[in-house]
Amino acid sequence: MRRSTTSAALCLAAALLAVAVVPARAETVEGRDMHRLDIVDECNRIRRHEGLPELKVTSLGTAIAMLNANWSADTMSGGDGLQHAANNGASLRWGENLSWNYASVEDSFVGWYWSEKANATGGAQVDFNGGRHEPSPGGETGHYENIIDGYVVTGGAYASDGRIMVQDFGLRNIVAPDGAYGDGVEIAGDAKSYTTAEYRALLDKFVSENVSADLLASIERAEGDLASLTSQRKAAEDELRELHNVCAEAGEKYEAAYEAAQTHQWGENWS
Repeated sequence: MRRSTTSAALCLAAALLAVAVVPARAETVEGRDMHRLDIVDECNRIRRHEGLPELKVTSLGTAIAMLNANWSADTMSGGDGLQHAANNGASLRWGENLSWNYASVEDSFVGWYWSEKANATGGAQVDFNGGRHEPSPGGETGHYENIIDGYVVTGGAYASDGRIMVQDFGLRNIVAPDGAYGDGVEIAGDAKSYTTAEYRALLDKFVSENVSADLLASIERAEGDLASLTSQRKAAEDELRELHNVCAEAGEKYEAAYEAAQTHQWGENWS
């Protein structure tokens, strides 16, 4: 691979790993980091049901999922709908499942796996809770295929708003932004992949050894400030939209009044 491509991939990999580690300091205590591992647990529950090996968690896979989840949330808040980052120039050669506004991890997998397996096989499926899912001719199957495919490593995440859930799937712990999968940069070997139990223990150890109460309080204040600013921005955008509507309405009234005045003047001149 070209030197420039390698350098870019290495820089991207470093940034991804930094993103994976830093949020863990605050989110582990709040349970969000552990909650994202529930995504992988449910996926592995299904893979065991299928007789498939469990996927391992990597920090790179987690970082990719975090970035993509927040990209999707930002894109959606901008009015462009729910989209995969991978479909917009940021695939990194990882497969991805994406959901929005489901009540739980299990509910997301009902759509991703049980409903789509019915579509793929053409036969009704009964989920772990006894729910029955009938096939839909021509219905989607891509999420189901990602779950049962031959992937090895994974990472799960929620967007910062908690409404978008993402799971990314990789054949290797690799970043490949510029071409075929094999042209990417290897980040770590198999020794750097973990079961969900091992990763939970790793996160707890990191927090207990590196995070002070003052730092957590500072992060929580910063998150509160960010939420407040986001709310203020939305309010300002709403006000701007309302002002635009008022201006448009005033413009229409002016045009109507002008046309009426012109018609009246033309009538007087004619008489």
